[in-house]
This record gives sequence, C-alpha cells and structure tokens, in this order.
Amino acid sequence: MIALPNECFFEIFNNLKDDYKALFSCLLVNRQWCRNTVSILWSKLDSFKNRKLIKICLLLLNDEEQAQLLPFKISIQNNQKPLFEYSAFVKTVYFSTDCGIINWLDFECQSPRNLACYSYHTNNGKWSMDVIHTIGSALLSMFLRTSVNLKDLRICDINYNQMINLTKNLYKCTTLNFVGFGNNHLGFEGGKELAKILYKNTTLTYLYIANNQLDFEGGKALAEALCNNNTLTHLNIWNNQLGPEGGKEFANILCKNTTLTYLNIGSNQLGLEGGRALAKALYKNSTLTHLSLYNNQLGYKGGKAFAKVLCKNSTLTYLNIGNNQLNSVEGNLLAEALHKNTVLTSLDLRDNKLYNDVGHTLVQALSENTTLTYLFLFNNSIYNTVLNEIDDLLKNNRNRKNAMQVA
Repeated sequence: MIALPNECFFEIFNNLKDDYKALFSCLLVNRQWCRNTVSILWSKLDSFKNRKLIKICLLLLNDEEQAQLLPFKISIQNNQKPLFEYSAFVKTVYFSTDCGIINWLDFECQSPRNLACYSYHTNNGKWSMDVIHTIGSALLSMFLRTSVNLKDLRICDINYNQMINLTKNLYKCTTLNFVGFGNNHLGFEGGKELAKILYKNTTLTYLYIANNQLDFEGGKALAEALCNNNTLTHLNIWNNQLGPEGGKEFANILCKNTTLTYLNIGSNQLGLEGGRALAKALYKNSTLTHLSLYNNQLGYKGGKAFAKVLCKNSTLTYLNIGNNQLNSVEGNLLAEALHKNTVLTSLDLRDNKLYNDVGHTLVQALSENTTLTYLFLFNNSIYNTVLNEIDDLLKNNRNRKNAMQVA
C-alpha cells in the first residue's frame, strides 16, 4: 500500500482544527501524526489563560528576551528544551488576558529558584503590573522574532513603553497582515510609534487601534504616514479623541491615499468642521467603500454635507452616520439622495432625531432605489407601520440582488 504523503495528512487533520479533543488524541498515534497535529494546534493561539502554555512559550525566549526578566529575579530553566519549535507554526496570536502569566507566577515562584521574585507580590495579594507586562512583552518579542508565518497579531492591555519595544520587533516581522492594539493606553506618543511602522511596513493591510487615547497629535502622525503607505486597506481608529483638526487630517489623506477601503473614525468628536472636511474628501476619493462616523456631533449641517456627497460619490457602499443629532431636514435630504445614488448598499441612521416625514420620504426613495439593502433606523421616532413598509422594500432589493447573483 502506498503511504499517504504529509500534505494529505495535514488536510485531513485540518478538518478537525476546531475539535481539540480529537487532535490531542492524534498526537499520540505516531510521529508523523504528531508533527502534523502540532502544527495545527499551534497555528492559532487565542487563549493565554493556561500557565503550562506560558511555561512552554517562556522556554523559547532567547538570552536578550530572558534578560528583560532579570530585574524581577525571574530565571527560566534552559535545560528543558521543547520537542518542537512551536512558535514557527504560529499564524495567529490573540494576547488579551494576563491570567496565564499570573497563574504561572503563582505556581513557578513557589520554587526555590524564583522565590526572590515574590518581592513583586503586592500587599493586596496581587502581582505588580510591571512584572506581568514585562513577561508579556518578552513573549511578544519572541513571537515576532520566531513566528515566521505570523499573519494576525492582536494585543490588549499594553502601555507606551511596551509599544516602543514592540515597534522594534514589528519592523523585523515581514509576514503580518493584521495588527490589533485596541483598548490600550498608547496615548499620542504610542500613535507616533505606530506611524513609524506604517512608513516601513509593506505587508500590513488591517490596523485596529480603537480606544487608545491617541488625541490629535497621534492621529496626525498616523494620517501623515498613510500618505506614503500603499498597502493598508482597513483602519479602525474609533474613539481616540481626534477632534475636528484630526478629522481634517484624515480628510486630507482620503484625497491622496488610493488603497484605503475601510475607515472607522467613529466617536472622535469630529464636530461639524471635521465632518464637513471628510464629506468634501469623498468627492475626490475613489477607493473608500466603508465609512463609519457614528457619534461625532456632526449636527444638521454635517448631515446636509453627506446628503450632497451621496448624490455624487460612486464608490461608497456603507455609510454610518448614526447618533449625530440629525433631524428631519437632513434626514429628508439623505432620503432624497437615494434617488440618485446607485452604489450604497448599507446606510446607518440609528440614534438620531428622525420622524415619520423622513420615513415617508425613505419609502418614496426605496420605491426607485434598487441597490440599498440595509437601512438601520433604531431609536428614531418613526412609526412601526412606516418601518415595516421600509423593511418590505429593502427585502425586495435583497431578493432581487440574490436572484441576480444566482443567475
């Protein structure tokens, strides 16, 4: 009988990638099964709660990375060499919790070798965040150095100092497509460090940096970097206190950048001036398809500006201007724009001050418009009978679109 090649085994085991119990059983059959199974089990690390996983990863640190731990009197047993270069299999890292590091510290620091590190155990029974963050930083440096197939890196709860360390290693990683630094405390200095990455990196396509307190200075640095970047297609910079001037900076980029297709700049206090600038940029931009401006205090004049641009723009397929204090005047103008716009498929107007007259205008527009398939109107003052009529028209558009795709 002809033996199956490794490629066939890998494809078979890959169909079990979500069945960890089955994969762990495959590890014990023979060496060939073990090699193929290990590469699948280690391809996506999305939970760092297990202290044993932390222990294995710490064994992969080089001398420079281990040196980061010495000030905290932590030493790693180098005599325990892992069976595989596990990090070489890693494609995805979601580092969203400190639980595994804390569990490892609780267990490992009971040994005589590491008892001295208990001096970093605070009076309230918790470990110092300095020691936790330093271990996390060392592990991330190791992944960026050794994970030759790393495509997706997402990290929560890092600060500016860790960002500096990461930036040095991100320059060296030439495989990353997705980087997520959401919900951290990077500040404007961290934004500037990220901007440096965009100047040099040629593989990154998606950057998620929501909720990082970047402020105008950090946002400006990122916007300027995008002038020269021709690979990034998705940017989520939600909730970073960019302000009106930050909105203008990104509007300027939309006039020049030819690769960005997705921009979420919601909850950034852009105000009328920032919103107007972005609307004006959409007359020139021919690549952006998704724009979210939720909760930016655009006001009625900002709403008018986007109603006008929808009559001209021929690339935007998704627009979110919910929670922007829009009233019936702007709502009616946006609805009337749907008579002329033939590309928009999704429009989000939730959490505004729209009434039945806007609902009726939308019904009239959707009687002609055949491209809009999703319209969000939650938390407005439109009667259910009118909303049901709108929903029926949207369903017709979706059915028509599905029929065309089948044909």
